[in-house]
Amino acid sequence: MPLMRTQIPPHKVLILGNGGSGKTVLAEQLRKKLATALLSLDSIYWTQGWTHQCPALYLKTVEDFMKNDHWIIEGTPMLGLQRRIEQATLIIFIDLPRIQCIKNAVIRSFSHRFNKKKNPSGCPAIKINRATIQWIWQFNSRQKKTILEQLADTDKPLITLHSRKEVQQFIKKWSSVNRHPRYS
Repeated sequence: MPLMRTQIPPHKVLILGNGGSGKTVLAEQLRKKLATALLSLDSIYWTQGWTHQCPALYLKTVEDFMKNDHWIIEGTPMLGLQRRIEQATLIIFIDLPRIQCIKNAVIRSFSHRFNKKKNPSGCPAIKINRATIQWIWQFNSRQKKTILEQLADTDKPLITLHSRKEVQQFIKKWSSVNRHPRYS
């Protein structure tokens, strides 16, 4: 069962997790249910050729987006993470096993490549190569540790989902009560 720290309905949702964990899919499902704005950080963090956006422009874009009354932000660039945590009213951390994340990323890459399907976030389909697989594999020892330290310092509501089944249960529960989740 998902680990949940609160029972309040969110207005500003931050979704974090490893590459291939399902952040974009979950964010899209929540966006449809809440009819609210969604910012996929990959779409502004990366530019053509998978190079990093200018940090000042990236941070300004995120700050401007967070001025909205209701929003969903998904993605795990560490730049500006503390500020996103401060502004969120609900944080969802998708904590799938690394091997599942790699599998999901490979499937997504091939699906987008062969179907000419655009990534829902608007950025190019993830390029599966040694560096990408290494980044996903090392997430737990690098980014995850920092994320968990920053989350430990906040009293913001936190939901941790450990499997695809828990993600689906969360969506189902969210849908069942007037578009807002209630947890027992």
